[in-house]
Amino acid sequence: MTSTELRKIFDAHYTYCVEWLVKNMNCPEADAQDLFMDAIIKLSLELEKENFAQTNIRGWLITVVRNAYINKFNKKKSYKFIDIDVAEAIIGKEKGLYNDDFNPMIVSEILQEHEQQERQKVVAFLWGFEQLGKPCQRLLNGLVTGRKLKDLQDELGYGSYDSLKNTKSRCMKKLREFAAQWLEKEKVK
Repeated sequence: MTSTELRKIFDAHYTYCVEWLVKNMNCPEADAQDLFMDAIIKLSLELEKENFAQTNIRGWLITVVRNAYINKFNKKKSYKFIDIDVAEAIIGKEKGLYNDDFNPMIVSEILQEHEQQERQKVVAFLWGFEQLGKPCQRLLNGLVTGRKLKDLQDELGYGSYDSLKNTKSRCMKKLREFAAQWLEKEKVK
């Protein structure tokens, strides 16, 4: 493939792919541009191979940039599961709320064990959880309390196990997006 042909592919798909990433994946524009450049390089290497038989170049590029962004996002945002007592202590301290069965005397002891960044992650996920719809909250709450998906399928009225797994994935994705939004807002402050 000549550089002129590669340039034509670049010009034909650049704007669409970058805008698609920004709009559909909430990707910062600079990252979208970098990811597209990486995809073009990968495409040029693939086109050199004799067995590359992709007819829909735009679809191939979208798949490559989408997967690259997901991989980058997952590496950048690795969240850990947090102990419920820690989460309750942090949120209780942040909001000034404690329930009857929580001992506020241990708040300072628990908070001393965790850095500011970990506190922000907890608050971000709890804020994100509050933003979810009730069906997602019920599903994720069931999982957090240790119940299995099979048990939740009947309890929540899902017709198929696959449907429940897809819903769980969408809820988790939405939760991560909300948490990331909260963390971004905190960086601006």
